[in-house]
Amino acid sequence: MTDIRALQVWNKAQALSLTLHHRLDARTCAKYAPGLRAQLLRAAASVPASLLEGGGRGADLVPARHLAAAIASAGELENHLLLAAHLGAVRGDPDDLFLEVADIRAMLYALRRALEHRPRGGAGEGDRRGPPQMGEGA
Repeated sequence: MTDIRALQVWNKAQALSLTLHHRLDARTCAKYAPGLRAQLLRAAASVPASLLEGGGRGADLVPARHLAAAIASAGELENHLLLAAHLGAVRGDPDDLFLEVADIRAMLYALRRALEHRPRGGAGEGDRRGPPQMGEGA
């Protein structure tokens, strides 16, 4: 079984989730868009959580539905972050956050492609290396 927490994409998503807790101004969010901060933080936390949930079910891969959920959450995160930035609720320049979301989404798509092209087979058959690592897009 692969430890999902060893994947770069999981680490980047987890770090972004923590960063957003410090970079979002709760008062500005509450004033202009009540609930936005909580929804944005939920979407951010959902990306690494979906990967870990899927990879923690005794398999050596992230099931497609969990990977799809992580990708969808990254899209939701991007949308909510854009709104928060337009409302002035992000402390500092938000460009680094947008780049990080885009990087995470690209890594999730690369992981999905790699898993789709992975040979299938029973125990002992095919490539049993687990999900791709750093140099392979994950």
